[in-house]
Amino acid sequence: MAAKFSDIADGTLGHFWLQPPHDLDLATSRDGYVRIAENNVIQIATLTTGNQLERMMRGELEKLPNPAAAFGMTNATGVLFFDLYGVSENNNFGGARASTETLKYRSLAFKFDVSEIRSDRLSELSLHFPGVYFWSGLRLIEENMDIDAINRPSSYAAKILDIPRIKTQFTPTIELEITSTWSVTGHQDQRIMSTPMVLTSRSKKPVSWTKHVPQLLAVRDLLNLAYKGYIPASAGRVTLDYTDTYKPNARPEFWSSRFMVPPRSIESKDPAGIFPVFSVGDIGGIAGVKRWALLDRQHPRATGPLVNLYRFGRINVETRLIEIAAAMEYWTKIHQTLGRHWAQPLKLSKKKYEPLPNAMARKAGSAFEAFVGGDTLSWSTEFWNAYNNLKHAPNYQYDAGDIATLAATGELLLECSLLARCRGNQQIVKIVCESHHNNSLSIDVQRLLGKLPAK
Repeated sequence: MAAKFSDIADGTLGHFWLQPPHDLDLATSRDGYVRIAENNVIQIATLTTGNQLERMMRGELEKLPNPAAAFGMTNATGVLFFDLYGVSENNNFGGARASTETLKYRSLAFKFDVSEIRSDRLSELSLHFPGVYFWSGLRLIEENMDIDAINRPSSYAAKILDIPRIKTQFTPTIELEITSTWSVTGHQDQRIMSTPMVLTSRSKKPVSWTKHVPQLLAVRDLLNLAYKGYIPASAGRVTLDYTDTYKPNARPEFWSSRFMVPPRSIESKDPAGIFPVFSVGDIGGIAGVKRWALLDRQHPRATGPLVNLYRFGRINVETRLIEIAAAMEYWTKIHQTLGRHWAQPLKLSKKKYEPLPNAMARKAGSAFEAFVGGDTLSWSTEFWNAYNNLKHAPNYQYDAGDIATLAATGELLLECSLLARCRGNQQIVKIVCESHHNNSLSIDVQRLLGKLPAK
């Protein structure tokens, strides 16, 4: 029977090594138990032998290893563990309890012969995202249904179309690809057809997982922003650094809490049937996706407040407004340094300049102006005053709902500004501001500014 992820998640015994075990020498292995803990961290608990304890006491053995990866041969499958989370130990010298050492990881690959890999490097990492066809624009199924004389379905046929592949050279050695795949499962009288979007990072030769994950996280962040919720990957595949003679029948499966488990304060969102705020086409296609991933790498202080909500969870509204304002200040200041005209503060009177966020609001154009009721100066004044008072005025009295509305509007403006950089023009601002997802926010901010009557 083929190994399943649950075989590992529920707990299984095995032999574990900190280096690729080409000869499967059990004399050098660490014997123990692996499982997925409640915090969605992979835990490998191994027994510390008496010989190890004696060597530790003599100073011949490091107390705690810090392995970037571990290799396992369990009673279910071969496993590669990587993305180290931490290490802990429990030593009992001369007591009645066993000493243990626990390695903790966030990611694993399984379903392969562990004796046939040369290292922990990967040449390909793919993630499956079902239900996001309105975002990706990829439709693989052509359906036809025949209707009889009394308007009842008489037959149904589904055809898998040629799979489109959208690629871009992310770096000189790494390619980013958006495509799709298909599978049919289930019994003959209950077939289930699946055609998820597949997001892949591919390198010319095996490299560290750290070279693949950042751009995949950045694109998944785009999905989260588009659907205003955490979109988990349903599955994953990897290509490992195999020995020259090993030819696997299929690519090993992949699991990672980074991509498949939301932070505790955020729930997963099913995107099926939901129209997103924006699509891949709206931000300039695969070129826009690449620009976003590069933007996330080069300016994390600007993108971080937008994406960290779905990576690490919610924070209180006061902190939310402050971090959004700090990102807006950073984005405006770097463009002032570059001499961009839009980022220069507009002089309102002899000694008064516009609040800093109004520069971004002016750049966003008429769509954002209409979103806040036709007066970006009033909105930016309210936003910037709240920001400064939260930082500097210990006796500042405020309504938490108003702070939440200002923070959310600032978040929308920051998102529009960054996506406009990816698209190359301001058309995305109109798309985001007029999305049905943001209609309630527009009403709330206009009420706050007195542009609409209060409830």
